[in-house]
Amino acid sequence: MRTPADIVDFLIGFSGRQATDVIEVPGGVAVRHRKFPSSYNNNRVLVRGPVDPGELLAAVDEVMADLDYRVIVFLDDEAGRAFAPAAVEAGYTPHELVPMRVRGSRAAGAVYHGPRLIAQRPCQQ
Repeated sequence: MRTPADIVDFLIGFSGRQATDVIEVPGGVAVRHRKFPSSYNNNRVLVRGPVDPGELLAAVDEVMADLDYRVIVFLDDEAGRAFAPAAVEAGYTPHELVPMRVRGSRAAGAVYHGPRLIAQRPCQQ
């Protein structure tokens, strides 16, 4: 299931506003916060859709070279699942992310939009 475009735009926009650096990578952006290098949430790659795994992995290694970890978040389930085998082969551990939306003022209106893939990998330096 695809994450609605407004949620994708919000997640990327919100992360970008918190970042000290926003760097374009194949399929999305890397958000970096130089004051919080240990924060996975502030230093990650957000991917909108399908991308060549080799190109993305190389770009992630380049823009995150000073960190001892890598976090890639796919905001599209199909693209994330297609990327997963290459991520595992590169040493990443896939996890699922579940974006939810509340419509109106009642929490009971939350809508489940299905899992999204997060791939993260510790780096040996």
